[in-house]
Amino acid sequence: MISFLLVLMVVVSMITSLVIEVIKKIVSEKSLIKVFKSMEIFSLIFTMVVATITFIVYMILLRIPVNFENVIYGFIFVLSCSCGSQVGYDKVIKTIKEIMTMIGG
Repeated sequence: MISFLLVLMVVVSMITSLVIEVIKKIVSEKSLIKVFKSMEIFSLIFTMVVATITFIVYMILLRIPVNFENVIYGFIFVLSCSCGSQVGYDKVIKTIKEIMTMIGG
């Protein structure tokens, strides 16, 4: 269960991070900042909602009983996804561009 949740955490973090970048491109950042005060808060709330839904669906599909231990796993899963999505798409693109200039591409 734990190893699958780790893989699921990485997938949720990556997908939500990319979806947030798409939302930033479609909707102006200024309008999002007016509502949420910062993009980081929007990203955090969005990822927590998606991670919570993902964990609930995971528990329903595998018929995992709701007990204290599984609730703690869910809480850790949501926090881990939120931290993972905060890494940032811009930092990854910047790193790739720096590596490409070092190689000479």
